[in-house]
Amino acid sequence: MKAKIDWPNHLISFVLIVMSILMAFQLEKCSSDRKEDKLVDAHIYEIVEETRYNRRNLTGLINKLTEDQFQLDTLLQLIHAEEGDIRRINGLAFRMMNVGGLYLKKNAYASFTESGDIRFVDDFEKKSELVALYEYYELAEVQNTLLVESFNERYFKHVSENLDLYRARPQPIENYRDRTFVNSISSYRYFLTVCLSVYKQSLE
Repeated sequence: MKAKIDWPNHLISFVLIVMSILMAFQLEKCSSDRKEDKLVDAHIYEIVEETRYNRRNLTGLINKLTEDQFQLDTLLQLIHAEEGDIRRINGLAFRMMNVGGLYLKKNAYASFTESGDIRFVDDFEKKSELVALYEYYELAEVQNTLLVESFNERYFKHVSENLDLYRARPQPIENYRDRTFVNSISSYRYFLTVCLSVYKQSLE
């Protein structure tokens, strides 16, 4: 006589095994999700600190360039004035030798993107905002490079060739009213104004 197969118990055992496997997969997924969340949180913390540093740097530079913009306008007005206050013109010309510089930290963002961990960010809008912010940083660096190049190739070149860099003594008014120098000031001011606009947009 054949042994009777206990199908109900077999079925129950099979269901329990399948449920155990599914629960194990689910627990593993939850554990993986928690690890990913912690990883993203660590990256975001570093990026927030990096952003705070960059905002302080940009704010300070915006204040400086705003003052420089005013000083360049004053320098142009003095050069074109009939009386030609050489001492004041010379002082301003040397004061504008400090072009300043932009330094933005991007290590935290680079680590986030190059590691591929940015893919764990589920909020597409926040991810897009983060990418856009660092694209503005890239643009700000490009504009800063153009400003420094304009300064070096035009403004500094004229000052070094026609003014007294050693003692900073006033020179004949013609040295300041030279078209090359006036154009270099205008170029300096143009790139400075563009930089200001981009820096301010980076803070918004």
